[in-house]
Amino acid sequence: MHFCGIANQNRYGELNHRLEVFKNLQEVFASTMELETLLKLVMAKAIALLGAEVGSIWLTESGTDEVTCYVAEGPTKDKVIGAKVKKGTGIIGWVTENHKPQIIEDCSKDSRFSSALDKKIGYQTRSMISAPLLVKGECIGAIQIINKRNSESLFNSQDLEFLLLFASGSAMHIKNARLYASEKKAKELSALIRISKEITSTLDLDSVL
Repeated sequence: MHFCGIANQNRYGELNHRLEVFKNLQEVFASTMELETLLKLVMAKAIALLGAEVGSIWLTESGTDEVTCYVAEGPTKDKVIGAKVKKGTGIIGWVTENHKPQIIEDCSKDSRFSSALDKKIGYQTRSMISAPLLVKGECIGAIQIINKRNSESLFNSQDLEFLLLFASGSAMHIKNARLYASEKKAKELSALIRISKEITSTLDLDSVL
């Protein structure tokens, strides 16, 4: 009974922790429209939510069949950010193509998992969850969480349910931040073109300066 009581306390503690993470989500989403900042905040919250070691957010690229890693956290993040995979390739590619989550409770027992990337970056993936970022049926990317901080624990169906809720709440905000970034870039480009035309339309050095 003593051990059962401790186990129940641990479960309640974990649930309360996750509820606290969800409680402050809207404040996080409302805090910035800058895409990179938002993605980093979302990534940090997702890792805290699941008590994970490593995580990454991948976004689809318009006009291509590729998915790019925009943000990553963990000891190997510098080797993962900027990486690209084709839709349908690997777990993250499969998730974005099929718009369905994937959970691999024990990667060593799943034939779909390839250890090639682990060997390349010097990391061991034990367990992972990948969830699509969906906005009205459109998949704009996916979030992937790897390895529990407790090395003896593996991800389970409850972890997947929490990540799906988290991904669903994050997707629209990520899409809006991406649109904002595109509009901002377009305005900056327009301003540069206008300045360039003004410079090239006159030979008067004083006017140019």
